[in-house]
Amino acid sequence: MNLKKLSIMDKFHENIKLVKMFDNISSTYDLLNHLLSFCIDLYWRKQLINIIYEYIKKQQNFKFYQKMILDLATGTGDIAILLAKKFQKDYIIAIDPSEKMLHIAKMKIKNNGLEQQIKLIQGYSHYIPFNNHTFDIITISFGVRNFIELNMSFREIFRILKPIGLLGILEFSQPSNVYIKKIYNFYSNVILKHIGKKISKNIFAYDYLQNSIKTFSFFGKKMKDLLKYHNIPIVYMQKLTFGIVTIYLSKKPK
Repeated sequence: MNLKKLSIMDKFHENIKLVKMFDNISSTYDLLNHLLSFCIDLYWRKQLINIIYEYIKKQQNFKFYQKMILDLATGTGDIAILLAKKFQKDYIIAIDPSEKMLHIAKMKIKNNGLEQQIKLIQGYSHYIPFNNHTFDIITISFGVRNFIELNMSFREIFRILKPIGLLGILEFSQPSNVYIKKIYNFYSNVILKHIGKKISKNIFAYDYLQNSIKTFSFFGKKMKDLLKYHNIPIVYMQKLTFGIVTIYLSKKPK
């Protein structure tokens, strides 16, 4: 993710380039995620859903009606599927700009028999085609760092999230332990780089993904301020796997 200010045309071209990149790597995206993280990414995603579910259980007003849930930047649909299995009576909408990623998500959803519970939509985070106060829960898993229109995306999230609605974010961060950080950086810069490029066969895509992780892991320290600025303050935060990723749970005020 590039944090410098971009013109409207620059942002348009960045969005188009990003979508094409994800289209190109869609066939190896899941394999890369699982292989390069030693399948720990599966645990990270489940933890996000479990934390949201446990928080919801404590809120009496959430229990007695069907909830609308949005998975933003859904990719190949892993979080949407986990949500559907955990919130079995609720309705999930999953949005992503990449047509080919959504095609893979569609097949996975069909294989899990969840076509009636999950609806897929091609679209962007900075323009979400729903009315104000539509969703009870919004999730974003490893998607924030790819938002070209970062502030506009969070304004949209605030707009469509119901009062006291929950926003759950899973994103990369920096390990706090200096020794773990050195090991992680070596693994990321040397081993991951070699394996990732070999499997994906797309040097530009892998370089972008690696750089976006590196850039956002430092920017991630400001996540609390970012959410507070958009009036969705953090109510719970948990670091996982030595701080390589962090889960943020935010709640929109009444």
